[in-house]
Amino acid sequence: PGVEAGKKAAAAVLSLQVKVIAHVRSSLSPQSAAQVAAAISELNRTEWVYKILQHLAANPDRRIVSAPGATPADTTFSFAEEIAE
Repeated sequence: PGVEAGKKAAAAVLSLQVKVIAHVRSSLSPQSAAQVAAAISELNRTEWVYKILQHLAANPDRRIVSAPGATPADTTFSFAEEIAE
């Protein structure tokens, strides 16, 4: 039962990640995690969206970049057309 619960939780995160990536790639301007969550109708999962965006930004091959704000809630994320080397 624990393994099945873990699989369901992982599937939910991966599904959310697909939505997050699609939205950030299509967005014309940098957005906070709350803005992304609202745009994909996942406001109840804003913290998950933030964690996903942080993870993506830490992996250059994903081409998601972050711009730190005054607080974590103010951090914005955007899609990088080209990877800086």
